[in-house]
Amino acid sequence: MDIRTLYLVVGIVYLVVPFSLYLSTRKTTDLQIRLWNLAWICMGLGALLVGLRDSVPPWMSFMASHMLFMLAYLCRAAVLMLEREFSADRVRRDVLLRYGPIAAAYLGVFWAMWILEVDPVRRMIFVNVVHVFFFSEFSLQSLRIHRETRRGGALLLSVMGALIALGFLIRALGLFLGTEARQDTFYPSFDQAVILLLALIGFVIGQFGFVQLRLERLSSQKQQVVAQLMDAEAMNQRLQQLIQEKNENLKRASVMTNVAGLGMMAGSLTHELSQPLTAIRLNLGFVERLVHERLELEPARVALHEVVSESERLYSIVTRLRALFQKGAAQHGAVCLADVVGDVLKTVEGYCAEAKVQVRATIDSSVQVLGDVVQLQTLFFNLVNNAIEAIRHSHPDGNLWVSVQREGSLAVCLVRDDGPGFPKTVNFKALEVFVSSKPGGSGIGLWLSQTIAESHGGRIAWQKDPETGGAWVRVELPLV
Repeated sequence: MDIRTLYLVVGIVYLVVPFSLYLSTRKTTDLQIRLWNLAWICMGLGALLVGLRDSVPPWMSFMASHMLFMLAYLCRAAVLMLEREFSADRVRRDVLLRYGPIAAAYLGVFWAMWILEVDPVRRMIFVNVVHVFFFSEFSLQSLRIHRETRRGGALLLSVMGALIALGFLIRALGLFLGTEARQDTFYPSFDQAVILLLALIGFVIGQFGFVQLRLERLSSQKQQVVAQLMDAEAMNQRLQQLIQEKNENLKRASVMTNVAGLGMMAGSLTHELSQPLTAIRLNLGFVERLVHERLELEPARVALHEVVSESERLYSIVTRLRALFQKGAAQHGAVCLADVVGDVLKTVEGYCAEAKVQVRATIDSSVQVLGDVVQLQTLFFNLVNNAIEAIRHSHPDGNLWVSVQREGSLAVCLVRDDGPGFPKTVNFKALEVFVSSKPGGSGIGLWLSQTIAESHGGRIAWQKDPETGGAWVRVELPLV
C-alpha cells in the first residue's frame, strides 16, 4: 500500500468514526462531545485533502487542509478546558485569546512559505514541528487533568497525544536527515509509515480515552447527584424535625397556658379557702378548749384534735400546691422519704380496706431527699391512689407493693400493682395536662406527679410490670 493510500485510509478512519459518533449523539446538548467529534472530522477531512493532492485544486490541498488542522487544534483545546469544568464563556475567551493567535500565526507562516515557494522540505519540517508542539501540549494538558482528577481517561488521552507527537517528530527528523527524493509528500519511507501508524494507534487510544473520560465524569456527576439527594434528604429530615419541634413547642405553650391557669386557680383557691379555713381553725380551737375542760368528753376531744390537725394540713396543701407553680416559692429542705410515703399509706388505709387491696411496703427509713414535703406527698398520693383505683375496678383482693431504697446517689421508690396496667393510649413521653384515659378523670394526676418529680431534680419511669402485668412506676430523686 503506497503512502497516498495510507493518507486516504487515515483520513477516512478519522472522518467516518467521529462522524458516526456525531450522528448518534447529535441530539445531545453536550458541547464537549460535539467538539471532540468535530476535531477528528476536521483532521479526517484535512488528511483526505492531503491524500487527494494532484486530484483537487492546490489551494484545497494546502490552504483548506491546514485550516481544518488548526480548527481541530482549537476544538481539542476546548475539550480539555471543558473537562476542567471551565465555563462556556471562559472557553470561548481562552480559545480566541490564547490558542487563536497561535493557529493564525501558523496559517500565516505556512501560506507565506507556500506562496513564496519555499523549499518543500523546509515547509514540511515546519508543519511537522508545529504539530509536535500541538500534540505535546495536548498530552501535557491531559496529564495535568489526570493528576487533578485521577481519571484514567485523561491518562489515555495523554498517551494519544504523546504517540501522535512522536510520529510527527520522527517524520520531521526523517525530512531533516533525508535526501532530495523525500521532497515528495508521498515518498515511501520509514518515517512516513511510522507517523501514519502512530496516528492510527493514537486515534484508537484517544477514542477509548475520551469514552472512558466521559463515563468517569458521568459517574462523578452521579455521585454528586447522590450526595445532593442525601443532603436534600438530610435537610428534609431536619425540616421534619423542626416541624415536630414546632408542634412540641406549641404543645408546651398550651401546657404552660394551662399551668398558668392552674397557678391562678391555686392562688384563687388559697385566697377563697384561707378565710373559711381560718374561721374553722379558730372555732375548732374554741370548741377544743371547752371539751378539754370536760374529762368525760375525752373521745370527742381526741376527734376534735384530729379535725384541727387535718384542717391545718388542708390549708398547708392548698397553699404549697400553689407554690409548685411559683418559681422560688417552694419550701425545700431535708425530707425523710420513709415518713412521706408512710404518711401517704396511712392516709389510704381505709380506702385500701374498702377496695380489698393488700399493701406490702418495704421502706428504708434512712433515705432522705431534698424537697417539699407537701409536694412529695402529692406525688406519691397520686401514684398510690391510681394503683388502688386500677385494682378496684379490675378485680377484688388485689395487691400493691411500695418500696423505698437507696441506689447509689439516688433515692428510688417503686410503686407496683397487679391491676390491668396502663392503657396503650397513654403517651408517657408527652403527658398533657387535662388529658385522661380514665372516665371522669381530671387529667392532672400523672402530669402533676411528673412535674413534681422534675422540679425536684428527679424523674419518673413508667412501664408494664413484667411479673404481674400491672403498672410499674419508678421514682428517682437525688439523695441529700
